[in-house]
Amino acid sequence: MYLGVDILLFVVGAYKIPTAPPTNQDGKKPFVNNVKAMNSILCNLTKLEFFSLMYFASDKDIWEKL
Repeated sequence: MYLGVDILLFVVGAYKIPTAPPTNQDGKKPFVNNVKAMNSILCNLTKLEFFSLMYFASDKDIWEKL
């Protein structure tokens, strides 16, 4: 499954987690892309890896820990 370049850029770059859920369209797209990237990474881990990484807030943090 190919999620696109936008998702890859979130893994490579650093996404700052907002303190409150974004309400405008400009804030929602990066938030959704971060969640998609995290989901893509976490779904491809073993159970032990998943449980050790599931509490990270951003895809970059997960990727760096791996």
